[in-house]
Amino acid sequence: MNIVASQDRDYTGVAPGVEICDIIVFPYALDSILIECSTTFESFIIRGVELALLGPDGRPNTGDEADVLSLSLGFVVPPEVQYAISKGIVEIPLNKVLEEAVRTGKT
Repeated sequence: MNIVASQDRDYTGVAPGVEICDIIVFPYALDSILIECSTTFESFIIRGVELALLGPDGRPNTGDEADVLSLSLGFVVPPEVQYAISKGIVEIPLNKVLEEAVRTGKT
């Protein structure tokens, strides 16, 4: 049963009829044995969000872009990197792509 898009006879999801597009950003979790603490690269997440914002045809503003992004992500930023971010020395690239998603209403 799918909580979002289920069209089951007994249980309807909260958004039946929607089209769900899975974009894999944790490729290392695809092994036959699921890695307990799967990891990925920030660039994979950025590319996944970009793909969702463009849609399957790879072009913006053609109507096939994602209307909703559902992300469950977490990562640890070392204290020295946090300090550099707070001083404007470095920026987390993922923030830019997520800000673009929010700006275009894909939250």
